[in-house]
Order: sequence, then structure tokens, then C-alpha cells
Amino acid sequence: MSNDAFVTPIKDADGNTIEYQSVRSKPTDEQVLYSISSKLNIVINSSLQIAAAVEITSTNFFWFIEVMFVPYLYR
Repeated sequence: MSNDAFVTPIKDADGNTIEYQSVRSKPTDEQVLYSISSKLNIVINSSLQIAAAVEITSTNFFWFIEVMFVPYLYR
């Protein structure tokens, strides 16, 4: 995901940098969904590996995903 971000040094009368100002643009809905889906894919793939290692049933696995991650998608 690529967001526009700009940082500008703020200088005093002598030309010394005294702070930085950062301005960012709000991500589009498409950028947010892409970010969420890519992170969720990582979680699901990692969880599948864990489930295979400990022999979690599919019912328990999907319950785990729903309880742990779905609420965060709707914040």
C-alpha cells in the first residue's frame, strides 16, 4: 500500500531545524481493503500451519479466525 507522506523541516530565524512537520493523505477505501486482506492472508496462512501442527479441526479453526480477527475488520 502506498500513501503520500511529506515531511518538511521547520527552521528558526537562524536557519536551524527546530522540528519537522509531517503531512499524510488519507488512504482510499481500496488501499485500506488491500492492506487488510494482505495481512489477513498472512494470518490465515500462519494459522493453517499452526492448525496442521496441532491437528485443529476445521470447525475450531474457523471459530478461532472469526473470534480473533473478524471484529477488527469492522472498527
